[in-house]
Amino acid sequence: MNKKLLAIVAASLALTTQVAMASTNNDLAPQVNQAGIQMGVVAPEAVSLAVPLYSQSGQTWSSTTMQSCGDTISASGCTLTSTAMVFKYYGVSIDPGTLNSKMGSSACPLVYGDAVTKAGAGIVNHVTTSSPTAWSTVYSAAKAALDLGRPYIVGMNKPAGGTHFVVISGYANSGTAAADFTIKDPAGGVTRALTYYTGLSYTPYRGVVYYQ
Repeated sequence: MNKKLLAIVAASLALTTQVAMASTNNDLAPQVNQAGIQMGVVAPEAVSLAVPLYSQSGQTWSSTTMQSCGDTISASGCTLTSTAMVFKYYGVSIDPGTLNSKMGSSACPLVYGDAVTKAGAGIVNHVTTSSPTAWSTVYSAAKAALDLGRPYIVGMNKPAGGTHFVVISGYANSGTAAADFTIKDPAGGVTRALTYYTGLSYTPYRGVVYYQ
């Protein structure tokens, strides 16, 4: 075998090794939540809304106190931060800190109708709320909203007490299972699969849809 052929074989082997290594990269591997439950990779989406990400912690607004609960945005501002993400998606110039200021005593717990009147800026003019108790209800409602170009905020009960809110921003496949849905999570300002929370046995209790 001549030197030129040997060089071609060596290059081919190197490329094969690189591809094999890439397939084990953390960005491609299934993610695991804090309970050790596989989250699953976010699936390619049939509908994907360009909802911006805001984090309730680690930001200039995070240590700001909300009225009237007295908690900081970092500690208890998931609903406020989710609402800011949705309003920003619609074109309102806002972030969690600005929304908190506009809401005043309606910031915590957040009064959804007041968010429209105090911070909608004539862009977000309506809100509907619901009280789903089954994930299947959330899936159908979220899919219907997303098909209309409307993000779906879901409030969840934690197994050990307390609540958390996230924004459902897209879905893949038929939109009938947790693995189909993508969320924008104010806890860290990250994009996740909804399975992150269903896998932790969170249960839904509130659905919120803002629209123009």
